[in-house]
Amino acid sequence: SVRDKLARGRYAILLSMHDRLAGCPLRWTKQSGYSGGGFGERPAATRPVSHGGMYYHSELRVEQSVFALCPSSSQIRPANVFVFELFRLSEPDNPKDEVVAWGVLPMCNENF
Repeated sequence: SVRDKLARGRYAILLSMHDRLAGCPLRWTKQSGYSGGGFGERPAATRPVSHGGMYYHSELRVEQSVFALCPSSSQIRPANVFVFELFRLSEPDNPKDEVVAWGVLPMCNENF
């Protein structure tokens, strides 16, 4: 429940892939247009969603898919992770984008 933990505003989730937790982002040099999990120079991201910021706004619904170009099964490592960042997007009262939450998921399970 996000309730009053998030301020009123627009939010987006960005996905990036890293070689390990607190490591370097994964990049592909042989695939033009692909880097950091998304397309082009931008990481994969959702479209902005609005949050009211009041105590009775208990959810931030992001009903969207995010796609990523992952390493092949021969190149994936157990330490590889997906990093999700929740960004509050800039508005007149908030002049810059800021990360307000983040989470990490492993890229593969114990069976690879």
